Amino acid sequence: MNTFTKVIRLFIDGVCDETSADIVDARVRSIVDVVECQVFPSGLCTIQVAPNTQTTDTELRLLRHLTFDKYRAMYACDAESSHVSRIEILLIGVHKLNYHYVSDRLYQAIQGLVSCRFLNDDDNDDSRVELKYDSRKLSRFELLSMMHSLGYSAQIDQNESNFGSGIVVVQIRIEGMHCNSCVSNICATIEDLPGTLGIKLTFQESIATVTYDSRNLSLTQIVTEIEKLGFKAAIISDQHETEPSLFEVNNQNDFARTTQARKKQSDGIETCFIQVEGMTCTSCVDTIERNLSKVKGIHSVLVALLAQRAEVKYDPEHLLPSQIAGLIKDLGFRAQILDTATRGIDIINANIDGMTCASCVNKIERHIKSLSGVKSIDIALLTHRCRIKYDTSIIGPRDIIMQITNLGFPATLLSDDYKNDDLAKLQEKTTKKWRNTFLMSTLFGIPAMVVMLLFMFKWKDHDSVPQIRDGLSYENVIMFGLATPVQIICGRHFYVNAYRSLKHKSANMDVLIVMATTIAYAYSVLIIAVNIILKLDSPMTFFDVPPMLFLFVALGRWLENVVKGKTSQALKKLMSLQPLQGVLVKLDERGKIIEERVILAQLIQRGDLLKVVPGETVPTDGRIVDGTTTCDESLITGESMPVDKVVGAQVVGGTKNLVGSIIMQATHVGQETALKQIIKLVEDAQTSKAPIQELADKIAGVFVPFILIISFATWVIYVIIGYTAYDSLKKHSSVRIIFSVNVYKVVAKSLRTMYL
Repeated sequence: MNTFTKVIRLFIDGVCDETSADIVDARVRSIVDVVECQVFPSGLCTIQVAPNTQTTDTELRLLRHLTFDKYRAMYACDAESSHVSRIEILLIGVHKLNYHYVSDRLYQAIQGLVSCRFLNDDDNDDSRVELKYDSRKLSRFELLSMMHSLGYSAQIDQNESNFGSGIVVVQIRIEGMHCNSCVSNICATIEDLPGTLGIKLTFQESIATVTYDSRNLSLTQIVTEIEKLGFKAAIISDQHETEPSLFEVNNQNDFARTTQARKKQSDGIETCFIQVEGMTCTSCVDTIERNLSKVKGIHSVLVALLAQRAEVKYDPEHLLPSQIAGLIKDLGFRAQILDTATRGIDIINANIDGMTCASCVNKIERHIKSLSGVKSIDIALLTHRCRIKYDTSIIGPRDIIMQITNLGFPATLLSDDYKNDDLAKLQEKTTKKWRNTFLMSTLFGIPAMVVMLLFMFKWKDHDSVPQIRDGLSYENVIMFGLATPVQIICGRHFYVNAYRSLKHKSANMDVLIVMATTIAYAYSVLIIAVNIILKLDSPMTFFDVPPMLFLFVALGRWLENVVKGKTSQALKKLMSLQPLQGVLVKLDERGKIIEERVILAQLIQRGDLLKVVPGETVPTDGRIVDGTTTCDESLITGESMPVDKVVGAQVVGGTKNLVGSIIMQATHVGQETALKQIIKLVEDAQTSKAPIQELADKIAGVFVPFILIISFATWVIYVIIGYTAYDSLKKHSSVRIIFSVNVYKVVAKSLRTMYL
């Protein structure tokens, strides 16, 4: 070796035999400054360069030039130092043709990976890989976790030396499971941990038997993952003691780093909202969040159980909302992309002081509309109130109120109490209206039924009923007197609703009721008048229809509104459970509280850090970032037993914090919280129609026009027959038909006289 040359020692990952060594040797000699080189089959490469060259520049040029195809160049000291560890794994589903692509992706994504070498050359889809990594930068567990996050199924190669020396079988008792979905969620979570070899768990026994490699996974990490799902875990037994991991993961720091990373999203990130059906408990929520978070391109996932909705922030360059919905469907849930009109939009009402003219209004509106995330703002100068629609994922109510106040107009947020009072008063008024209608109908309807039955049983033939004069019987006079007040007084509510329905070119149940009662009443009055004029016997009438029909329908409407009134009381009780305020905190880099201030619960924004001490109500939905506690969640679950909460666990707004002091981060605010969703369900039940009424309205929409057409056609035919063929029909028809045709004949003659 020439003593005047400089020597550079490199390690070429990918060199495994004489052929690959010759390929690299030829590439090295193509560089101008290289005097001599020697490449060994082990990958070690010794290169002599001219003494007048800049060593650093030459080394960098060599590293770039010798990193090609499947080969990676690095300093020999980095590849052979004591802190470089080695592991052999099996990559499931990676074919020989994809070796170069997979290795490139691993090098780019995993900081600290020194070497990635595929050991088998066959066409088997399960490939053995030798990985060398810098143990100062990452542990085995972190290395395999990163590979899992990239979508590769990595398993420890069982052919590796001393594979069985680190195998541990442990039994863990798990409490808090509600259904088999919880079992599936736990099993899927543990199986995804790098180093897990198997898990057996049944809902009946509540004991999990986990087999894992202690060199890649610790028992503490398994228990922590189970507790993150919201379950309690206790170790029963294990076969031998496991070695502690070199890099113990601090859950609090991990969660803090995750939340900070989610705040620092690029401008290219978009948000989609997906309706998810089939979720039964928080285990289902965690299943969706955990699996979607592993997908490349998805930055954050928030799932609201009661709202049955998922908010996903994603990179549109990697996937589309339809693909995200497909991923949720693959997990066993029904998913549908929501319309943009319902995507995270919330509305607040505020009171603004200091406005004196339209110029003040214009100034506020122009400034607020310019804020990112604000959709619209409407200000009423006379009442000093404003209504603002905004996107909760971009801006919060506290920021909006602060912006208005900074303009010189003090603003305060209005509560929803006044809305609930108006709703309760309206509901009470509606209930009284239908109660009075029912009582009025009963007052005349019951006597009408009694009179009808008395005359029916005393006189079998209607023609034998005593008459005041020709064409007018005592029965018809009494029934007319009972039906008329009901038709006019009780029927007015139905007439108003029917008119509104017809005005909008539709036919609902009220139109059907009005048509039936009006026809029955009008026909009865008309037929009596005709018989009196013609001096015929008193006819059979239908005066009993309006009182009885209005009676039963009014009873149904009254009972429906009584039930809705009870839901109003339940709504008031639910509203009283809403937390009024929360303690907003700021933390320094070490996690210490440097500032605390009390704010209204309505001003809490997504991502805020809140402090909750024992005995206080959790101000909003979120996750714990520091501390452990026990919460009373009977408000949501109905279960009186307290639930243990650790770092990363979800807490629900409105529940009681019983034991420890915690720091939580708000994930769902405003209308997205679980308690607000319960209130919304109660409000929907209060304002919605009964299913049978909706069905009747749908049928009436088709049935009523059809009946009107048939009825009109029948009337026209009867008038024509009565005018043209009365004598012929009289010979071959019954008395009742002759009587009916006779009536229409009189009507037809009258019409002819009028027009002639």
